[in-house]
Amino acid sequence: MGAVEQLVGLLSMEHRPFHEQLITALYHLIAENKRAQAECHRPEFALKTLLLDRKHSLEGKEEFQVYISQFFFLM
Repeated sequence: MGAVEQLVGLLSMEHRPFHEQLITALYHLIAENKRAQAECHRPEFALKTLLLDRKHSLEGKEEFQVYISQFFFLM
């Protein structure tokens, strides 16, 4: 199981405060890694949907909004 898969799996769980660090780690992992970016597109992850849902549910929490918005730029 790769790092992207593990991070996405943890982010898929009910939101917890440590998810800010997970989102940050995933962002930095894919920022300059084309293979990791490609892995984020695996349909079974539904990462785009997960991030959009999380963005809406965490409206007003700046720390999450910044990285989530930047994910869409990389993807």
